[in-house]
Amino acid sequence: MRKNIKNYTSGWTLNKSVSETQNLLASKGAEKIMVDYQGGEPVSISFTIRTSMGVIPFVFPARIKKVMIKMFGTQSLNKRDSEQAKRTAWKNIYDLIDAQMAFIETEQTSLEQLMLGFSPVYKIFKSGKLQLKAGDK
Repeated sequence: MRKNIKNYTSGWTLNKSVSETQNLLASKGAEKIMVDYQGGEPVSISFTIRTSMGVIPFVFPARIKKVMIKMFGTQSLNKRDSEQAKRTAWKNIYDLIDAQMAFIETEQTSLEQLMLGFSPVYKIFKSGKLQLKAGDK
C-alpha cells in the first residue's frame, strides 16, 4: 500500500465523511446538497452555492477506483482494503472542501476562482463548446 496518500489510514467511516461533508457545505451556505449513489455506495456529492456571479453548481466525485489503484496498484481488492480506499477518498473530499472554504473565508481567493474545476460549467468550457469573450477595454 502506498503510504504517501493523504488520509490513507483514515478512521472516519464512509457515512461519517459523507455526513460531515454535507454539514460543512450547509454551514458554508451551500444549497441543494445531494449525494449520488451507485450500488448503494456514495460516488459523488453535488451542491449549488450563491456567488457574485449567481448560483453555481459543483460536483465532487469520489473516484474510488482511482484511489484504489494509487493505494494498492489494483482495483481488485479484498473487502478491508476496498473499504479503506473508500474511506480515504471521501475523507479527502471533506478535507479539500474544508481547505477551500478556509481560503475563501480569509479572502485569499474567491469561490468561483478556487472551485471552477468542480463545476459542470468547466467541463463545457474544457470541451470547447463554451467560449469566453475578452472583456471590454
